[in-house]
Amino acid sequence: MTFNTLHEILTHSVEKFSDRLAFAMIGGEEVTYKEVGKRVETIQELLLNAGVGADDKVVILSSSMPNWGVSYFAITSAGMVAVPILPDFTSDELDLIIAHSEAKAIMVSDKLYTKLSKETLERMNIVIRTKGLNVVTQRVNERAEKRTPKPEDLAAIIYTSGTTSKPKGVMLTHYNLASNACLCNILFPIYETDVTLSVLPMSHTYECTLGLLLIFSGGGRMTYLEKPPTPSILLPALRKVRPTIFLIVPLIIEKVFNSQVKAKFTANKFISTLYGVGFIRRILHRMASKKLMTAFGGRVRFLGIGGAKLHVETETFLHEGGFPYAIGYGLTETAPMAAGQIPGKCRIGATGPAMAGVNIRLDNINPETGLGEIVINSPSVMQGYYKNPEATAE
Repeated sequence: MTFNTLHEILTHSVEKFSDRLAFAMIGGEEVTYKEVGKRVETIQELLLNAGVGADDKVVILSSSMPNWGVSYFAITSAGMVAVPILPDFTSDELDLIIAHSEAKAIMVSDKLYTKLSKETLERMNIVIRTKGLNVVTQRVNERAEKRTPKPEDLAAIIYTSGTTSKPKGVMLTHYNLASNACLCNILFPIYETDVTLSVLPMSHTYECTLGLLLIFSGGGRMTYLEKPPTPSILLPALRKVRPTIFLIVPLIIEKVFNSQVKAKFTANKFISTLYGVGFIRRILHRMASKKLMTAFGGRVRFLGIGGAKLHVETETFLHEGGFPYAIGYGLTETAPMAAGQIPGKCRIGATGPAMAGVNIRLDNINPETGLGEIVINSPSVMQGYYKNPEATAE
């Protein structure tokens, strides 16, 4: 299946997987694909009746929950532009970003609402609570129009890092995002029996494209945690959800390896000496890998790792232990995946080949080190940085 817009992904999945679960909270609500369609219409009506229409920007400042994805689809499928913001920005940074984005509305979760300044809130046509989809404040009462988006239409503006007087907002079109989800599905197909446990911020393009758009387009189920993924929260959740797909950053698996694997195999001099022998280490890694699989719920078929470089010692454990991990490489500006490996075909220290339809080369190569600048051309390359032609040209 090929998709050119997020509207196409939404309508396809709501119709095809109508009675299947789309989203769930651990120990909380469960939302079917059919219900997603209904909630999308509810959000769109609230926004349209507050004068927010096609091409207008709508901020999503929310913790992970079913209505995060619902809000994202509601905004983008109406021809509006989503502005997902990472929850760890400071209040001052939020003021800068929201002002720079020229947003007319905010979808916000209860805990993050307090980070918004009075001045920012008063500028909004409408502020909507993500958890209950009820209106917090509404300043404008007039009807706007929505539009079915085209592939080249702007879908999202993602603010990538710390903001200065000129924040860098990555402009991603519908085709940028939809094509990237399709390329990921070619690399590793998703099925309606797949289940995920989401532990990364939804506003990060890695989690949004792979953990939302990709899974949603294949009819899988996405599950969210109410609390931060500390070991005491995460491990019971993994046993309960038993995910088949699990997306993480290196820090998470490195902590697990250092505390649960390496610490035990280097506890004393005798065991440490045995661990240093290649074939024994591989046997120990296979044993530990089976225990890790059990701890992760017993049916992981894709442990996606991205966002930073994975330490070679941790990857050696996963590789030698036969754990179904995969490494990906990309950036927000490429929506995000550009290259990737799949379980069983990983090479230690590598990111894998360029994905189908993606061209990657090194420019300005240093003849002594062999290092150069990575240059990427793909259907997922951004339009540019919002209101920042200098940075775009550079």
